[in-house]
Order: sequence, then structure tokens, then C-alpha cells
Amino acid sequence: MNPSADLAQRAQQMLADPRRGREEFAPDFQAVTLQGQPVALKQFAGKILVLDFWATWCPPCRASVPELKELVRKYPDRVALLSVSGDKDDAAWQDFVAKKQMTWLQVRDADHHMGKLFQVNAFPTYLVIDGDGILQKRIVGLNPQESVVHKLKALLETIVKPE
Repeated sequence: MNPSADLAQRAQQMLADPRRGREEFAPDFQAVTLQGQPVALKQFAGKILVLDFWATWCPPCRASVPELKELVRKYPDRVALLSVSGDKDDAAWQDFVAKKQMTWLQVRDADHHMGKLFQVNAFPTYLVIDGDGILQKRIVGLNPQESVVHKLKALLETIVKPE
């Protein structure tokens, strides 16, 4: 009769929104971007959020940068991209982001808090979270025959509401 604070909070959330019992909701998170801005899941309410878990030492992650740029260009107002780097070397991470002109939100997850929170065990991993906070898709790794944008395109077209 004395549940942990985490269990009590989840029970309250399910009572407030019974869909939480049927759907996989993204965990709340808080982080700080490369530019020093705080960022949290609640900021993306009503938008599609794509989380990109990657690292500079991961060849498929580096290869996906042009596709991610295309994703940002294609859905500038309806889809938000947040790249979460597992790099330990802050200078290498910042240098890579600058050289590749990765202008979207960037977070370095040196302590792997975000990776653990979202149960990420491999790079790259892409998570698509809809505007209600429901985890719609998890894509792990890259397939050379099928681009990340191609994999996400059909899903995004079904969940991104036309303007």
C-alpha cells in the first residue's frame, strides 16, 4: 500500500488518460541542447518528434546525416528532430555537428541517461513520437537498400496532419 513515487505517478497518469494502458508512451525527458537550451518532451506536444540516437564514431550514423537534413527540409513545421549523441568526447561531437551543419536540436548524452530512458542499445536508433507522446515507431540500424527517410516517410504521412 506504499508504492514507489514512480509507480504512483504512472498510476495517476493512467487514471487521467486510460490510453496509457494500451499505448506505449514516450518517457518524459529533460536535456540541454548544444546551444544551452533546456529541452523536454512536453515542448513537442502536438508535433511529431523524431529522436535520432547516434555517435560520431558510428559509420551508419555519419552516413545518415544527409537524410536527416532532408527530413528537416521536408517537414519544417510539423516534425521536430532531436539528435541525441552518445559521444563521450565533447569537442569531437561539437566539431562534427558544426562541420556537417547539423542545424536541428542536438543533445550530447555522455552519461547515457537518455539512452537508458528510451532503452537504446544500438546506434543508430530512431524513435518516432506523435503529438500525443505515443511512441509510434522504433527503427534500429540502417539498411543500405532503404534509407531512414524512406522508412519514416510512410509513417510520417499517416500521422502528420496536413496544414
